Amino acid sequence: MSRRGTRDAIKRLKDAREPGYFVPMPTAVLSSPQAAALSPHACKLLLDLVSQYRPGRNGALCPAWALMKKRGWRSKATLAKALRELRGTFLVMTKQGSYHHLVSLYAMSWLAIDSAPPGIEYNPGVTSTRTAAGTWRDGMTLEMRVTSRAARPSRKNCLADLVRQAHRLGTAGVPLGAG
Repeated sequence: MSRRGTRDAIKRLKDAREPGYFVPMPTAVLSSPQAAALSPHACKLLLDLVSQYRPGRNGALCPAWALMKKRGWRSKATLAKALRELRGTFLVMTKQGSYHHLVSLYAMSWLAIDSAPPGIEYNPGVTSTRTAAGTWRDGMTLEMRVTSRAARPSRKNCLADLVRQAHRLGTAGVPLGAG
């Protein structure tokens, strides 16, 4: 296909859909058991936050009451409960808010975190990434994932444990089938 033909095909595709931004939400996320287990309020909040997404702004999604009230939310308690359900699995906190007019910001966990917008600083330890956190896959929060990796002994320590065990048993070497 010629360059002109390609441009015409892209124009036809753009004209065939609604104007506006595209929201990248893979079917793997939508059809996951974790998504199926979400409450209706958590599903609505996830869609409301995904609708805020713009290219290069993953990490600046804001569930502030003032914004969510305009989207039809009627209870701060319900909003907080839905946010707690999503936090750590489908959403990764990039900036912790405070009571005095500072909002918390989040990123979708199935996309890489983009660099902070001008005038905003992410929490210490949160940086832009090239790959997605992927915490939605197994239902583990990012904190649980980091803890489980730290708690897991390294291969070197496993071999040292086997050698110690063999010494205690009085055998000359590592038992067969180990490793």
